[in-house]
Amino acid sequence: MSSLPGQPLVLLANPNEWFSRSVESVLNADYAVLRTYTVRETLEQVRRRQLDVLMLDTSLPDLDVFSLCRVLRHDPHVTPSTPILITTSGPSTRQLRLEALRAGANEVWAQPVDAEEFSLRLQALVRAKLDADQARAEGLVDRSTGLYNRQGLLQRARDLGGQAARRNGALACVAFETAWKEPEPVEGVAASEPPSAVTLLARTLTSAGRQSDAIGRLGPLEFAILAPDCDRGGAAKLAARMVRALEDAAAGGSTAALQLTIRSGYAAAAADAQAATRDPATLLVDAKIALQATPPEAGSS
Repeated sequence: MSSLPGQPLVLLANPNEWFSRSVESVLNADYAVLRTYTVRETLEQVRRRQLDVLMLDTSLPDLDVFSLCRVLRHDPHVTPSTPILITTSGPSTRQLRLEALRAGANEVWAQPVDAEEFSLRLQALVRAKLDADQARAEGLVDRSTGLYNRQGLLQRARDLGGQAARRNGALACVAFETAWKEPEPVEGVAASEPPSAVTLLARTLTSAGRQSDAIGRLGPLEFAILAPDCDRGGAAKLAARMVRALEDAAAGGSTAALQLTIRSGYAAAAADAQAATRDPATLLVDAKIALQATPPEAGSS
């Protein structure tokens, strides 16, 4: 295992020696890597060390990877913002990705792994995790989801607004309000036990969002995304894309799927003289006003 100070620590849980070595070769320059081969070893290391990334393979013995992922998401040693990646030697099918999201994973990677894309995505996830750790210490994070809380979003709005003003860039905010109900049980089919709907939706937004986005929870059923370099047209496209991602994650064809309804609203501030004198945090208010103006039966703005 690498031991340079300050390196993020990745736990690589995979009994496949060849695949483990190939992934480790990608990680070694920037990460410390800890390898485990069974579920028992994985749980022991999770409770002994402060890990920054968990990579779980579908070939782990003793317990299916989705059940293990759910166990880890409820483990107090794993913060809500800790990335969990699922790897597989088979194809990354839509059903596999949806099941992984429901179990609390952030992404699914199939062999062979594109080293450059994998490194860039992992950097973004680790950066978001470390930012969330700092924000949590400062009381700016919603503990149940690992997203920013209202205060955290207000702070990030001001930070991003300042950056946008210095670069003459735009900043947008997209707000979402969700509602759901559990489907009727199917006779003779045992329903699985998915994570809470809030957890599922939060992780879907995180997975589908851009690296530069700041994502937060405004209320029990409300979320918002602050999107730098995004004008009003871009905000509309972002809202539509996120609604589709949420609906896909909630559907998926499982008996445990959620019957989800979503509303969205957005606001954007262009780079102009008027924007320079305006508090960027008002974008959150404007997005919520747009959200409330959306007809209740609509799926998006």
